[in-house]
Amino acid sequence: MAGRPPLDGDRVQFNHFTGEGHWAGVEWCEEPDVAKLCATAFDAVWAAGIDHGDYRPV
Repeated sequence: MAGRPPLDGDRVQFNHFTGEGHWAGVEWCEEPDVAKLCATAFDAVWAAGIDHGDYRPV
């Protein structure tokens, strides 16, 4: 897919939400293993994605 957002591979931003769905804040993580895990997972789902112009609801 074209237009993959950049990931720096060094840190991850986690957004936290309350049980009612309200935003509760941000947490930054700079642990290399966590950043690598998140980047690997993102790459896997990005590769399986469908370009917006090609998407057709079933």
